[in-house]
Amino acid sequence: MNLNGNWQPAKTGVLPAAVNEALSGSVAWDGKVGIELPYHAGATYNVELNGDLKNVSSHLPSPLAKPAGEPLSVNVKVDGNLNSFELTGQAGADNYFNSRWLLGQKLTLDRAIWAADSKTLPPLPEQSGVELNMPPMNGAEWLALFQKGAAESVGGAASSPTTHNVTYAYVVAGKSAME
Repeated sequence: MNLNGNWQPAKTGVLPAAVNEALSGSVAWDGKVGIELPYHAGATYNVELNGDLKNVSSHLPSPLAKPAGEPLSVNVKVDGNLNSFELTGQAGADNYFNSRWLLGQKLTLDRAIWAADSKTLPPLPEQSGVELNMPPMNGAEWLALFQKGAAESVGGAASSPTTHNVTYAYVVAGKSAME
């Protein structure tokens, strides 16, 4: 089945308020959905979405800052069943993500990894949690965002792991860089 749409990321109801406030615009996408309903087995599905964040403006700290009008392709694939799904993809030329979600009373992010400056899809973490492999970033800007609640409440419909591991090339703190 072929689909297309136009989403406003800040209006999904899933992102924390501090993140929603930093986003504006919409992303046009097209995709394909496949559903299998075998007679003697469980249902499975796969989804492929392709879009461009050209019309999205992000005032999040670097490396997630992006002005409207700047193209940024996004490719997302989902493979799942009635209990869970894996969501993988690529943003731009060198950002890859891989995640596993559990379906229950709440949509639950079980484990995820984001790899910046990568050429391949990273494997999922062995344990529940989120791993972020990031390029250099400004620690003061990110700290201010987290103090505004960016890591809290991903909305009532979803939950995320409590363990987060962030790896970065270096962080700028004040006027000095820490490796």
